[in-house]
Amino acid sequence: TWKLWGSTEALMAAITDVNPPGTYYVKVCASKSGINSAYAQKSLDMTGWDAPPNDVIGLTATKITSNTTQVKLSWEANTDIDLKGYRVYVNGVLHSNILTDTTYTYTADQSGQYTFAVVAVDNSDNESANQATVTDVITCEPADVTGFTVQQSDAD
Repeated sequence: TWKLWGSTEALMAAITDVNPPGTYYVKVCASKSGINSAYAQKSLDMTGWDAPPNDVIGLTATKITSNTTQVKLSWEANTDIDLKGYRVYVNGVLHSNILTDTTYTYTADQSGQYTFAVVAVDNSDNESANQATVTDVITCEPADVTGFTVQQSDAD
């Protein structure tokens, strides 16, 4: 489908609000007194920006009180035009690839100190230059014992 971008009397124009990657087809014509010339059409392959997206800011870690093994990470939304999403690293290892939300809940399987890092990722797979990091200590307590019964034995 074609979308009418606009008209101009200039010999050049900037087309905004595109979301790379993808192929865009541009066609133009000359118009005078309501009569249009034949259209000229060209394709343009958009691969994204060369520059990385802006750094993630405002990263916080909040312990989940109902489950001590969980930490909720939150950060401010990145407004880069070609943002694909976010990656979350835990202790330097990629833990979640391309999140589109600005929150993530991590569940630890053992007690310890955890360093969380979040980066923004654009449509060209560039990561933001600097990681937003936060460190937290997670304690994995044993679960409460439930559902057991007591039986008396017939021992002498």
